[in-house]
Amino acid sequence: GYSPGDMTGRSGVERMFEDQLRGVPGSERIVVDARGRRKRGAVVDELLGKDRRVAPVPGHNLILTVDLEVQRLVERALRRYSSGAAVVMEVNTGRILASASKPAYDPNLLTSRLNPKDARRLFTDPLHPLLDRVTREHYFPGSTYKVVTATAALEEKKVTPGENLFCKGYHRLGKRNFRCSHSHLKVDLYESIVGSCNVYYYTMAERVGMDALARYARMYGLGAPTGLGLNGEVGGFIPTKAWYARRKQPFRVGFTLNAGIGQGNVKTTPIQIVSMYAAIANGGTLYLPQVVERVETSSGKLVEQFTPRVRREVKVKPETLALIRHALEGVVSHEDGTAHASQLEHIQVAGKTGTAQVSRRSKQGTSVWLGDHSWFAAYAPVDKPLIAVAVIIEHGGRAAKIAAPVAMEIIKGYFRYVEPQ
Repeated sequence: GYSPGDMTGRSGVERMFEDQLRGVPGSERIVVDARGRRKRGAVVDELLGKDRRVAPVPGHNLILTVDLEVQRLVERALRRYSSGAAVVMEVNTGRILASASKPAYDPNLLTSRLNPKDARRLFTDPLHPLLDRVTREHYFPGSTYKVVTATAALEEKKVTPGENLFCKGYHRLGKRNFRCSHSHLKVDLYESIVGSCNVYYYTMAERVGMDALARYARMYGLGAPTGLGLNGEVGGFIPTKAWYARRKQPFRVGFTLNAGIGQGNVKTTPIQIVSMYAAIANGGTLYLPQVVERVETSSGKLVEQFTPRVRREVKVKPETLALIRHALEGVVSHEDGTAHASQLEHIQVAGKTGTAQVSRRSKQGTSVWLGDHSWFAAYAPVDKPLIAVAVIIEHGGRAAKIAAPVAMEIIKGYFRYVEPQ
């Protein structure tokens, strides 16, 4: 149904809804002579008949869930950083209010012929501006993943909320020390999330085991595409013992310990993280993310309305989610919380910082350490959550100083300009 030169949606919602956006082209049959001059008159009428013209049908309009003001807030909050991503979701519907990936590119470059200079700049840029980091790039989630490990430990009865563990700055396994940020001394579940104690989660991961961790991670929607359907969404990765066996790699308990703090072979996307935190906030409902609210004709007549769709109910006890929500609130409100310095006046925020270590294999086979990725996942307000936010700043460093302030700027703007409290 296409002719040479026709415009077509190549990515995003334009590709997903191409059939409805493009409409139906019109046509008109005419008669010309050998010199290309148009002929008219009775002979032409006899040849072509009266139904020689087919009127075009305009395409439908898409009304997105994206809120322009929230999108501006997100892009403004990311302005200081060269690469990263942020996404804002409605907690009780799964609708995407804003999504931004940096660096970005001018889409107008791709609406006409792309000149060699612009093409070279787009395709050779080491920061990959054509990559949508919200859906197509997966990262180590770092400590934002600790809610999975906490859930698994509580649900499998491997720990009680009041049980204290001693953190002396490292967890000993065989001849290796698995490091923590510092010595937290005695920590229980609440304190382990508030202060982001790695030793606590190494211990929980060892108690729970790799496969149980994977089961709860998948329950939260990790390890598979969320179903948003945009831009070739990737599913991230959640390792299991069977995966190591297929690779003929001897399984080590250390793999489980690394997975327990969101490192090792665990990979997630920002859209997965925001979906998981929205589910924790709303009591366990994992929504299918949506970016299109409805389809209308060019005259404004409703064609299709997309209501919120539930992906699954997370099979976790309400008490478990309540404990985790209480601890996430403490991350911001408690004086020892890793995001306490970024707390907002008049808006109670719950969230989790995550600083993910990143390395790259050199040609000689050695690991070259790069700057840590900086994560913050949150929802607000605490008493009646409306939005969830996930922010990642690539190689940004400490999450408490980088990603958390970015997310708080977005949340503050939302409740000031979009949904005043």
